[in-house]
Amino acid sequence: MDNRCEQKLLARGAVSEVMYCSHCRVFHVNVDAVTVHFEAAALRDLRDTLSAALAAYERMPPSKVAELAASRPRVKMMH
Repeated sequence: MDNRCEQKLLARGAVSEVMYCSHCRVFHVNVDAVTVHFEAAALRDLRDTLSAALAAYERMPPSKVAELAASRPRVKMMH
């Protein structure tokens, strides 16, 4: 990271935080031990995609949710 970076904390949740660097003009999204850097347009697209996914999930009947959970192998990231 450039020594001129000046990250400002914008939001923090239970497992994530978002910081913004005015020098790089990049959002630093930390989820557990993973950091991904986004420009504003890409972060908006991710927000919209996650919102659409959650809305679709919430419209599913419980039986469909259980069916999907049972049919997919679980992946857990380790660090």
